[in-house]
Amino acid sequence: MCDFKSLTRAVLLVLLFFACSKEQTIVPQFSVDITADSFPPTGGIKTITLSSDLSWSTLSSHDWLTVSPESGTGNATLTLTATENNTPSTRKGSVTLLPETGDAIRITVSQSSNLIFAIDARELILDASPQDTVVVVTSNSPWQASSNVEWLSVTPMSGPGDGVLTLTATLNDTAHKRMSVVTLSSEAGEVIEIPVTQNGILFATDLSEISFGENPGEHSITLTTDIPWEVSFEADWFSVDPVSGNGQKEEKVTVTVHRNTTQEERTAIITIMPEYGSSIEITVIQKGASYVGDIVRYVSYEASGNSSGDSAANAADFLSPSFWEQVNSDLESKSVEVIFLPGDYTRAYISAGSGGNGLAFNRMGNENNRLILTGGEGVLFKVPEGYAKRNTLIHFHGSQNITFRDFSFSGNGEINYVLAIRTPSGYPPSRNILIENCSWTDMRGVVYGATGCHFEGTTGVTYKNCIFQRIGFNTGSHMMYHAYGPTHVYVYDSFFEDCAGEYVRFRDRTDYGIVKNCTFNRNSGWIGAAFVSIPNYNNNNPGNEYFGTNYAFIDNLFQDSRYGIQFRHTGFSPSDYHYLLTAEEGAILESGTKAQKIKLLKDNFGLDVNKIRIVNNSYPGIYDKRVSINSGVMYGAESLGWTGTADITNIFDANLPPFDWEK
Repeated sequence: MCDFKSLTRAVLLVLLFFACSKEQTIVPQFSVDITADSFPPTGGIKTITLSSDLSWSTLSSHDWLTVSPESGTGNATLTLTATENNTPSTRKGSVTLLPETGDAIRITVSQSSNLIFAIDARELILDASPQDTVVVVTSNSPWQASSNVEWLSVTPMSGPGDGVLTLTATLNDTAHKRMSVVTLSSEAGEVIEIPVTQNGILFATDLSEISFGENPGEHSITLTTDIPWEVSFEADWFSVDPVSGNGQKEEKVTVTVHRNTTQEERTAIITIMPEYGSSIEITVIQKGASYVGDIVRYVSYEASGNSSGDSAANAADFLSPSFWEQVNSDLESKSVEVIFLPGDYTRAYISAGSGGNGLAFNRMGNENNRLILTGGEGVLFKVPEGYAKRNTLIHFHGSQNITFRDFSFSGNGEINYVLAIRTPSGYPPSRNILIENCSWTDMRGVVYGATGCHFEGTTGVTYKNCIFQRIGFNTGSHMMYHAYGPTHVYVYDSFFEDCAGEYVRFRDRTDYGIVKNCTFNRNSGWIGAAFVSIPNYNNNNPGNEYFGTNYAFIDNLFQDSRYGIQFRHTGFSPSDYHYLLTAEEGAILESGTKAQKIKLLKDNFGLDVNKIRIVNNSYPGIYDKRVSINSGVMYGAESLGWTGTADITNIFDANLPPFDWEK
């Protein structure tokens, strides 16, 4: 039987055991309301609430951060105190709370700097000029400034706080940039470095020397600069334009020389002076005249003085036969230069009469001694309106070894040829004739050619630096009309604009022709006309006109027309060639291979592409065919099946070297 008292005692012991076990699992409380905080640069106080049922203590990581109280038991309000931050940067610290037992709590603290130290520019790039540059300093503490180079100074070198720092750079008179560093240091130890770059002078030319021949001419200098400049020179035989500039990075300075009428080479210096820095000197050289007569004579539009021609005061009448006879006689022993005095030489046209010739040079010149005919500013030959048509204004028949330079022609009167060079039947050859620096302008009455070379025996005719503008009234009018067997007709450095017909024509056996470095432009006129034409008009049956076989068309500008260069046939075929083409032959020209086209041109027309140089021309605005061949019927001839114009631009070898005869 169970003892009741013993049972009761046992139950109480069990209850007591469980009560004691529960009391031992209680966790002590230890926490704060924040674990991180920040202070302003000026410092201050922050409070933290500590919840705890334990004893505790505190620990600060830095002297500038304190905590109170330093120890205690149970709950507490802790005070964190930060002093003013006078260092140059943000600082960090911590406060650690250490309980009697258990894990510690760390509170992190940051404080921004109280120091203000800044500038308004971190890098400076200066041009080469001497200059002051201002830098604004913002600071709440004293500072010092210094430069590490002599060419850049700083003012002032120190300051108590906010201020303005002036950087003074001297002239960099070299082409090279230079660099320096300006250093600012605060009292608190903060350092600011300012990199400074000063560029060198941008002042250079693309050349240091210009050379000219005896003739008038111009050349441009490219000046690269960013500073103002001006030009100085002392010579009176050339001009410079412009003579000053503001420094616009890249500018053109054009030097224009006058003719050198002496045989002495002349030299002068152009000085281009920048606003600061070193000047540039450019040497200008002009060769002496190639041909200056041993004897100098003068003619005028009317005689003056004793009309002997021995001086300008005694100028001979330019139409005087006796004067020219004497010149021709003098040429037997010496070279002669005849200078035309300024004036209006319209009388050459008027005196010619209907169908006649004006100033005629027949059998003029000497094989060994040169004749130089010199015009110049104010010397003008006119073709007036209101008169019956003349044949020529000036011609050379059977003449040789002549330079014809600096003449101007104008006027819309009717005339077949303004200037003609020929070898008529029974005359000696016209040869070795140079036409340079001449102009034909506004001559709509030209019937055939502003100039022309004609007939077998005429050879060695050179046009150089000539101007042709607004010539002719219909498709038969040309600027240059060369025909019937002349050879070695050369055209260099000339300008052609607005011809009614073909600009330069090499007709019927005109051979060994050059057109080089010329400009062709069309604003008006017959759009179907080629700039350079090699035509044959066979009005006989069989045809009696043939193509020349040797040509060089090089470095020309052909712009704004239908055709650039054209070989052209109209009429009957000559007995030994088939200029008129069958449909099959036409198809070859239109769509055959290169080899087929080359063979057909040689077999049918006598044109050998290995004897024709068409090299380095440009064709802006040529909207149809750059180089072409045309075959057509006229004068009663009958087509064999094909007429038209075919493109042969690509059959010519662009790498063909110069022919010996070109040299």
